[in-house]
Amino acid sequence: SLPWSTCTHYPMVRGMFFVWHFVLLSFTHAQHSSDTSVGSSRSTREILWQLLKGNQQFVASRAARNIHYLNFLIEDPMYNQKVKALVVTDTHLSHGFLEVFQTEPGELQLVRISSATCENKTNDGAVGSVEFGMAMWSPPLILVVGSKTNSVVEAAVRRVLLHSGREMPLPSSAWCKEIATDCEHEEDMLLVQIVLRSAQDAFAQYPHASYEQLCEVTAKLNVWNTLQSLIQASETIHHRVRAGAVEVHGALLDQTSGRVLFLGRHPSEQEFLKDDPPDHFVRTAASPPVPAEEAFAALYAGNRRFAAGMGGQSTKYDSRRLSQLSNDGQNPFSAVLGCADSRAPIEVFFDVRPGDIFVVRNAGNLCFRKGATLGSLEYAVEHLKTQLVVVAGHTKCGAVTAAVGAEKDNLSLSTVPGSIGSVFFALRHEAAEAVSRLPGATTQQQVSLATELNVFATIENLIKLSPIIKRAIMSLELQIHGAVYDIGSGAVEWLGQHPSLEKIVGVPMPFHRWKVNPYIRAQYPKGTNPWIELLREGNARFTQGEQTQTKSKTQLEPFALVVSGEI
Repeated sequence: SLPWSTCTHYPMVRGMFFVWHFVLLSFTHAQHSSDTSVGSSRSTREILWQLLKGNQQFVASRAARNIHYLNFLIEDPMYNQKVKALVVTDTHLSHGFLEVFQTEPGELQLVRISSATCENKTNDGAVGSVEFGMAMWSPPLILVVGSKTNSVVEAAVRRVLLHSGREMPLPSSAWCKEIATDCEHEEDMLLVQIVLRSAQDAFAQYPHASYEQLCEVTAKLNVWNTLQSLIQASETIHHRVRAGAVEVHGALLDQTSGRVLFLGRHPSEQEFLKDDPPDHFVRTAASPPVPAEEAFAALYAGNRRFAAGMGGQSTKYDSRRLSQLSNDGQNPFSAVLGCADSRAPIEVFFDVRPGDIFVVRNAGNLCFRKGATLGSLEYAVEHLKTQLVVVAGHTKCGAVTAAVGAEKDNLSLSTVPGSIGSVFFALRHEAAEAVSRLPGATTQQQVSLATELNVFATIENLIKLSPIIKRAIMSLELQIHGAVYDIGSGAVEWLGQHPSLEKIVGVPMPFHRWKVNPYIRAQYPKGTNPWIELLREGNARFTQGEQTQTKSKTQLEPFALVVSGEI
């Protein structure tokens, strides 16, 4: 067989021989890997064979199939379409992948990102999307499909050539001509910086190659880098590849002919699998603050893992993380005021690691006067720049239960010894309101309502007692959310922000109101926006089953940027 370097060092070589070589080489690699299961390898071989044959049919015919795709979007319990592969590909391709591989809707799930690039140092959204796809559909194959006719690849190659001092005419594409007068800005783009490393490697190997040849080598190297990033950045993907549950392959699409060159698995995959992925998420004092929405999502996801029996982050020992936190300081993404109850361990039920959250706990998750509790949270907001505070109560809270019992039995709190009485006294108003609202309910129902009322009362007290917290909320630099942890199920019920937040701070907060109120879609009268009309007309054709011929030779300029979920 030919060495792996063939695919990188001779990009000009064409023909189906290399397609077969790379596919067969990947098959041989799968057969001989000690960590790959026979069943998974056979399944992946069959899928690759189907994709290869489908692509051959597409290249030969180039005709759109008569498929009413809308029928496939309707869930049919009698027809469970199995996802064959998760495809990571470029956002700006002239071909649809159902046509390129002649597959049925639902057989391929796509993750589209510009230049099919992800970065293992940041564990970005592309990696997270692939992890989500793995959890949802468990496909046996992840296929990364790059393209040499790619604006980011072209920009990276242009920068390398300009820095090298080599004189070469600008490419003929309209996009490159348009940006030729403003080359400094393209180098600042993060994606260009990522792909720039592949372009530099390509130029180092072929300093005298043409611009088009360098773009092709760069595109291939970028595919290899994406494969490496997926394996090294994601613990989920890493472990599934090691166990043989999934294979990660690369491919390159020629947008002119529609032909796909299958590159196989990464030649250094076994080296990547020797060590577990390092923990990249170590926030230190030098890191930027985490937006409240992202912090909320992290807590929500962590609790979902814990409640599903898939937690354990807090028990992992990571010497690198501990060392960085010790030497470089903390930067927690959230502060949590919770109850001191031993049945409600905050770091555990949010499934976080050391350095992730700033925790303050007391009996009843209370803050009814200035002191250590309020000062601790002010420190998190003012000094640590935490943008999310969560007040977390829990079910069957002893302090709340005692306060409700005292209210129902009309007991005096003056006889409670020590400072314990101050805790019950702080809960008396919420206990009385719960009993008043639910006079005929059970004690458990009244305690549940009192627990929620107490969470909102604590949020209100934090804002009223602290000018620091109030100022941060008014400037939209802080959000305070309420939550109730169920000690029986492990799940957290999220209560949201205080329903009377504007009244508490005493000023109008239109942006806050816009974020918490239900979304109302803007109405565009027909003809007012030509681009909306194009999308509306295209969707109408789609729902009516009309087919649009694939435009293979004409590259149209995009008129819209679409951000969507998985389809």
